[in-house]
Amino acid sequence: MVAAFNANRLDDFVATFADSAVLTEFPSGRVLAGGRAALRAMFEPTLRDKKPGVVVRVDPRLIHGNVVIDYENVEETPRPAGGPRHAVWMYEITGGVIRRAWVVRPRGGA
Repeated sequence: MVAAFNANRLDDFVATFADSAVLTEFPSGRVLAGGRAALRAMFEPTLRDKKPGVVVRVDPRLIHGNVVIDYENVEETPRPAGGPRHAVWMYEITGGVIRRAWVVRPRGGA
């Protein structure tokens, strides 16, 4: 999935999700997208407009059964002011595809 994102391959990226996959914001529980068509619509502008120097690197990746948690570093060349961006994603994988995904958006400060 990350390789497809980095290569701007929308079809390959979306294919990592089940037809009925749901993307939810954590911890709010707000559904951001439901189903491949909605995920495609959500990520298409991001991949279309992504600059060539933008690369996502995962470190660390935690795997516990069918749950994967990725800490993503979004790197840009040249490096933007303020340094790299970060994101935390969680995935439930069944049958080789992502059934449910969560993007972590903490409330308030840490």
